[in-house]
Amino acid sequence: MKKIILMCPAYSGYGEKIKDVMEKIHSCKVLYIPHEKFKYQYKNVFEKLYNNLFSKVFLKRNIKKIKEKEILYKKVQDFGDFNGVVVIRPDFYETEFIEFLKEKKKPMVLHFWDSISYKPNQEKYIKYFDFLYSFDKKEAEEYSMEFLPNFYMKDKLQKESEIEYDAFTVMSYDERFQELESLAKKLKEKNISYKFIVVTKADIKSEYVEIRKDVISLEKMYEYYSKSRAVVEIGHNTTEKQGGLSFRAIDALGNRKKLITTYDLIKDYDFYNSNNILVLEKDYTIDREFFKNKYEDISEDIYIKYSDEEWVKRLIENIR
Repeated sequence: MKKIILMCPAYSGYGEKIKDVMEKIHSCKVLYIPHEKFKYQYKNVFEKLYNNLFSKVFLKRNIKKIKEKEILYKKVQDFGDFNGVVVIRPDFYETEFIEFLKEKKKPMVLHFWDSISYKPNQEKYIKYFDFLYSFDKKEAEEYSMEFLPNFYMKDKLQKESEIEYDAFTVMSYDERFQELESLAKKLKEKNISYKFIVVTKADIKSEYVEIRKDVISLEKMYEYYSKSRAVVEIGHNTTEKQGGLSFRAIDALGNRKKLITTYDLIKDYDFYNSNNILVLEKDYTIDREFFKNKYEDISEDIYIKYSDEEWVKRLIENIR
């Protein structure tokens, strides 16, 4: 049995899902360290007051951070000898801890599901890893990494429900928001039904987009997919900041839904089908016929290739 330390963001449940696939499908034993790491609970209110009002101010020592670091290293110690480390979004973790794991001389695997050009702080971590993967085809070539696109959750797939929306997407609030609003406005003008959700803690209002404070769970997201004809993917500044497809694009594939995307580069992927995929022009023109024509199934091998099970299989193939 492979023993693996998995370090991955927890948002939307992706980290836990990768852990589950490693354990249930590939029979690994996994120590999962989310990006929030392990939280320390103060013993009492007095310890909290001492830390915040005295220790941090006068001693320049954050007791909470020190304790959390101790917990983290103790978790690794208790896990015992391991076969390898898998890290996603390394910039969430301190280089000191990465160096500590590197000293164990076990295979270190790194996957980028955000482009380095979009999150440049990730680049400095490359030197610590033995095996490098990226969802970004352009950067995979630039940094001599293996190209490994994102994946869909095989066990989250739902039976198709009654269709409620022609188009659906969910995304965080960032520079893409105005583009999403522009698309929503176009769809509304054409009486094309849609559900666009943007998640943010900021006080944002929109006439065309639903704003939510809380992260949408994977289960809920896949429920929305089942009720939609198409999934929408708005890219980060199109080709300038990202050279790979987001999870929305692969989710559309796995759920056998049509895709509306701003990424022209999708035409180079093995699942591209002009009946199923609409690449948006800058004026966001959408022909209603796109929704009327049914989704065309492609080779089953392609659906298998982009599943979470195959993705994890490739990611851990060098850990023995």
